[in-house]
Amino acid sequence: MNRKLSSAIALFLFLLLPLNAFAAGSISGKVTLQGRTNHSSPITFKLRNPGEAAIVQTYNVTTASDGSYAISTVPAGIYNLSAKASNSLSQNQVLIEVSEGQNTSDIDFNLRGGD
Repeated sequence: MNRKLSSAIALFLFLLLPLNAFAAGSISGKVTLQGRTNHSSPITFKLRNPGEAAIVQTYNVTTASDGSYAISTVPAGIYNLSAKASNSLSQNQVLIEVSEGQNTSDIDFNLRGGD
């Protein structure tokens, strides 16, 4: 019985680990598109660790007509974030801090035409 209890406790603790591993926050702001009054558009956001080229996570989000967006389930940490729309140049925001259970707001992008 003692062994079964130890196994059950170990399994319970193991199942809790992923919850801590996925501690997340969110990022929000506005994406304005050069030459447009309606800024609703599919945007590809790429999250990277500072100084690294490897992508941590990609988010595909459609902005509202005013350009507002929100990205949820962003792992807690410090990141560089890029935004890209079709027929626009990519823009980066650097050293964005995301805290568990918190929203990092006012991360804005102004995307210029190009590809």
